[in-house]
Amino acid sequence: MANQYDPLTEEPNQRLLETKDSENIVKIYLEWNNIECGFRSKNDSRQILKGMTGFARPGEFLAIMGTSGSGKTIFLNALTGAVRNSSRISLSGEILANKQSIYDINFYKYIGYVTQDDILLDMLTVRESVTFAARLKNVGSDDQKIAKVDSVLTELGLMKCQHTLIGNEAVKGVSGGEKKRVCIAIELITTPSVLFLDEPTSGLDSFTSYNVIEILNQQAAKGRTVISTIHQPSSDIFKNFDKLMLICDGTIVYHGNAKDAVDYFNAREYPCPALSNPADYFMEILHVDNAENRSEKEVNKVNFLMKAHEEVRVKLVECSEEKLETGSRGYISSYPVQIYHCTKRAVLISVRDPKLTIFKLVILLFVALLMSILFWRIDGDTDITSQNNRNGSFFFALITLVYANLNATILNFPLMRAVFLKESRAKMYGTTAFYLAKNIADFLIEVFTSIMFGLCIYWTIGYNTSSSDKPIIFLVICVLANMCGTSLGLTAGAWFTRVDVAASLGAIMSLPFYYYSGFLRPVDSIPIAFRWLSYISPFRWVFFSLMLNEYKDSDRNKGGVLEEYNIHGTVGESICWLIVVLIGFRLLAFVGLKLNSRI
Repeated sequence: MANQYDPLTEEPNQRLLETKDSENIVKIYLEWNNIECGFRSKNDSRQILKGMTGFARPGEFLAIMGTSGSGKTIFLNALTGAVRNSSRISLSGEILANKQSIYDINFYKYIGYVTQDDILLDMLTVRESVTFAARLKNVGSDDQKIAKVDSVLTELGLMKCQHTLIGNEAVKGVSGGEKKRVCIAIELITTPSVLFLDEPTSGLDSFTSYNVIEILNQQAAKGRTVISTIHQPSSDIFKNFDKLMLICDGTIVYHGNAKDAVDYFNAREYPCPALSNPADYFMEILHVDNAENRSEKEVNKVNFLMKAHEEVRVKLVECSEEKLETGSRGYISSYPVQIYHCTKRAVLISVRDPKLTIFKLVILLFVALLMSILFWRIDGDTDITSQNNRNGSFFFALITLVYANLNATILNFPLMRAVFLKESRAKMYGTTAFYLAKNIADFLIEVFTSIMFGLCIYWTIGYNTSSSDKPIIFLVICVLANMCGTSLGLTAGAWFTRVDVAASLGAIMSLPFYYYSGFLRPVDSIPIAFRWLSYISPFRWVFFSLMLNEYKDSDRNKGGVLEEYNIHGTVGESICWLIVVLIGFRLLAFVGLKLNSRI
């Protein structure tokens, strides 16, 4: 091939040589050999990455470009060690950090990963977001952690907005560029050796994008290995890349110095037009239709570019001798510390963003008002009509308490899941710590809203006040009923990752429990094949508990109301069964969250 040009000519990185390594960054040479990855199912399999080989060195910024669907993100995830062989994913090849397999070392301790989406909690400030990461990901004293937070915030220009909320559509917060810098700051808090970023300029204007790339260059200059996917950068941004990797249809067609890429393609009869943005031109070259619609010309183009790259590819010869840590892949912080900080954050968010709590409380109080009007002062009437009204009010109350939390929990779950997946994969905390913290924070709200609802209806409707403990037991049952709604919502949200599916199935899932609760039809008259559903129905045990609390050993049980509904035992026994069912659904939700957190 005429005028063959080697884009991988070794050049010392002058910035790295001139930079003092004040952070004691471990230098990591990353190398990948013959990486292949695909998705498989019973009926189909699809190859995404095809024999990818290359390397990234400390002190350099490697930009990865490719069209949508070319495999950039899955490749980046593979390099981080997040993608593993499973029933759905096939992965082969070798990924080495300083000549050690990333699967044999605690690779997560040496890397930071900034996702494309800015996954941050709206009601935390910039400083609180970064400090939370420092508390759970860093070793050292509290003073050292705070000093590190101050250093990172100053370095990324975030001190001016450190006390500003992240914000959302309803709450004014920081800008898009500042959000991205917060995400980078969270990853820099652990002094990573390798920094991965997935399209960090996506959704940002050209000026903000340029500033983000400048930050990445500064991090590379400190000795970090910086690897980022980029989608159609401007010409000014393109000039700031050290190394460039171009991916087409899951294969590498260029890997070398970014400044030499134009000459490389010119030498292979793909000349870049004068005065055009090289990045735009490369994207045009890399564009191919999907495999079914691909023309022969496009197939030949991909094969030609891949072969040309193979001819000039060189192996990485220099490598750090520094050995990386192996052994336990546990968390830096202990479980009590994880639970404490996760709970503290969850409670803080609930206090700062009370809209959901207020909304649920307003709904419950409104329903309480309607119930009070509808069932006003039934008191101790023992006629059939009054008893039916009283029994109906119990079921009306439990339906209200359960469904008030069920849908709200499902709708609020996606953001918490996204944050959990990001932070748990970064080894900040485990599933148990996150789940316990969420349950503790939710419990405080459940107690408050349920008691307010119960207090509003107990005396207006005229439930049993023959002993002082009956109103207290009633309020306890209200709290447990509300918690059952949360349990069902958590179960649906944890097992079904799509909100629309979870919301639909959550409602459908609750219907059998509703039908077989013992209110519409006594339990002993339910067909045997379906009777087991009544035993795991939270509706049944809430209803039984309310009925026993009202009628057991009371003059109000005139005519054998409990016997008519085939309700036996004591209120304590029914409450115990209710707690067992509640815990069962919480554990089922935990299992779903655990399974769906795997990649």
